Amino acid sequence: MKADRLDNLFAAARCAPARGSAGVPIGFADRIVQQYQKQQRENQTFLWTSIVSIGITLVILGASFGYNFEASSHSGMDDQESLVELPFALWDPAGN
Repeated sequence: MKADRLDNLFAAARCAPARGSAGVPIGFADRIVQQYQKQQRENQTFLWTSIVSIGITLVILGASFGYNFEASSHSGMDDQESLVELPFALWDPAGN
């Protein structure tokens, strides 16, 4: 825009009657507070669900690893001894 048009625009704006400040609609603040509280409840629910899910996962993994560790260490020793003794029981090197 040219400078003279801007000057006319600013002059018209200065002469315009000033309106009162726009008021907030009735119940607007209450709706905003309700939306905020709803969002906080959803965030808290998501947090607790995540914590419980992680806890259950850790318990399942711990039980699985504990069972596998016990099964591999306990039966592995017994199996190795029986495997060593089995050929000697089947075949006698002395020819008896």
